[in-house]
Amino acid sequence: MVGVARFLTAMGGPDDDADNVQGKWIGLGIVIGSAVLSNLGVNVQKLSHVREDEKPLFERRTYYTRPVWLIGMVLIVLGAIGDFEALGFAPQALVAAVGGGFTVLANVFFAHLWLGQILTKTDVLGTLLIIIGVVLSTVANEPDEQMSLLELEKQFFQLGFLIYLGVMTAVLGGIFGQVEAISRLPRALNESKYRLLPFLYATASGIFGSFSVLLAKCASILLILTLSGENQFVYFTTYLFMGGMMCTLVLQTDLLNRAIMVGDTLSVFPMFQCFWIGVTTAGSPQDTPTDTLTAMTMVKGMAIPLATGRVLTVGGTTEMISRSSVCTAGLSNLTSAATT
Repeated sequence: MVGVARFLTAMGGPDDDADNVQGKWIGLGIVIGSAVLSNLGVNVQKLSHVREDEKPLFERRTYYTRPVWLIGMVLIVLGAIGDFEALGFAPQALVAAVGGGFTVLANVFFAHLWLGQILTKTDVLGTLLIIIGVVLSTVANEPDEQMSLLELEKQFFQLGFLIYLGVMTAVLGGIFGQVEAISRLPRALNESKYRLLPFLYATASGIFGSFSVLLAKCASILLILTLSGENQFVYFTTYLFMGGMMCTLVLQTDLLNRAIMVGDTLSVFPMFQCFWIGVTTAGSPQDTPTDTLTAMTMVKGMAIPLATGRVLTVGGTTEMISRSSVCTAGLSNLTSAATT
C-alpha cells in the first residue's frame, strides 16, 4: 500500500519535513475521493430503500439481499479502504475533518440532484456551518506520532481516554434506550417523537464510525511496524484491533441504513458526519481528550478556532434538524388534510 510505504520512509528522521507536508496533501486528496465514493454508496443504498418502499409489503426484501444496496455497499467499502490508506499519509483528526466536510458536500449534490430531495436555504446554511466548524476544530492538529503496540495499549488506559470511552458508552446507552422507548409508543399519537428516530440512529452510527476510524488508525500503525520487520500479529491485541474495526464498521453501516430508511439523507447525513468527525477528533490514540484540552488552554490562538468550530458545528446540525422537523410536520399536515 502506498500509504504504508509513505510511513516507512517518513520514519527515517526529522529531515523529511517537506515530504511530510507533501504526504498530507496526498492523504487529503485520497480522503476527498473516498468521501465522494462513500457518499455515493450511501445514496445508492437510499435509492434501494426508496424503490423497496414502493413495493407491496409482502414483496419487500431485507436490505442486505438487494443487488442495488450491495452495489452501494461496495462503493462504501472502497471509500473505507481509501480512508484507511489516507491514514498512512495524514493525521487521524485531519482525515476525519476534511473527509467529513467533503462527504457532507457530496451528500448535498447526490441527494438533491440525483434522488430529487428538496434542497432548502436551511440545508445550505447548515451544511456550510458544519464544514466551517469541523475545519476550524482541527486547526490545532499536530502530526500523529509513531507508536509501538505497548505504547498504544498504554494510551487506551489513560484517564482521559477512559473518561472519553465512558461518556460515549453512556451516550450510546441513552440513545438505544430512547429508540426502544419510542418504538413501543403508538405512532399515530407520537409522530413528533418518531421524527427523532433517524437522528438517533445517525448519532449512534457516527459514534460507532468514529470507533472504527480509531481502531483503523491503530491497525495501520501495527501494519506499518509489521512491514518494517517487527511482526505484530503474534500479539492478541492486534487481532482485537482488527476485529473491533470490522465489528464497528458493521454496526455503523446497519445504524446508518436504519437512519436513511426512516429519514432523508439531506438532513440525516450531516448529523451522522457531525458525530463521526467530532468523536473521531476527540478519540485519537495519540491525543486523548484530556491532552487535547490541555494543549488548547496553553495555546491561546488555538482555543478560539476550537470553540468557534464546535459552536458552528452544533449550529449547523441544529439547522439541519429543524429543517427536517418542519418538513415532516408539513407533510403530516398535508396528509391529514387530504384524508379529511
